[in-house]
Amino acid sequence: ILVTDFTITGTQTIGATELARITSDFIGSCFDENSEELEERIRASFQERGYFATKVNSLGFKPRDPLGVPKPVTLEAEISDGPQYRFADIMFVENHAFSSEKLRQQFPLKRGDLFERDKVASGLVSLRKLYGTQGFLDFTAIPDTKFASNATASLNISIVEGPQYHICLLYTSPSPRDRQKTR
Repeated sequence: ILVTDFTITGTQTIGATELARITSDFIGSCFDENSEELEERIRASFQERGYFATKVNSLGFKPRDPLGVPKPVTLEAEISDGPQYRFADIMFVENHAFSSEKLRQQFPLKRGDLFERDKVASGLVSLRKLYGTQGFLDFTAIPDTKFASNATASLNISIVEGPQYHICLLYTSPSPRDRQKTR
């Protein structure tokens, strides 16, 4: 389907400007005609703006030209957006190779910032890179998000470092035949 228009109803707290940004992100894009996938994408779009309690109550497609390829449609979604969450804090468990302070530096979120899905994801990617530089190739970070009644979110991240790999280089002197080839 090709989204030619997108109408969202039912929201309580998100502003008209942000709603317009969300709808414009979808207009002109093509998707599979799979309502579950589109619902998840819509939820993700709200979560990128701090609305983690968002629920898609209903999602409908109104075809404009049923024979068009891709089929142009108007999306209509009824959304419960809920509160906009702010970042409270982050805790790390079972980290040994790096201090919690060093791990915290990998996340672009500061206390009071909007709790944005993309920033959490980029922090997790940065953790993987940091651990990879020290040979922890089997590293895993397991995030657990706690949402408080005061519209704040805290991250608890369990670290599974796995074994630390090392590269051993063995040097052997060239054979007499190899030395002759280089002359």
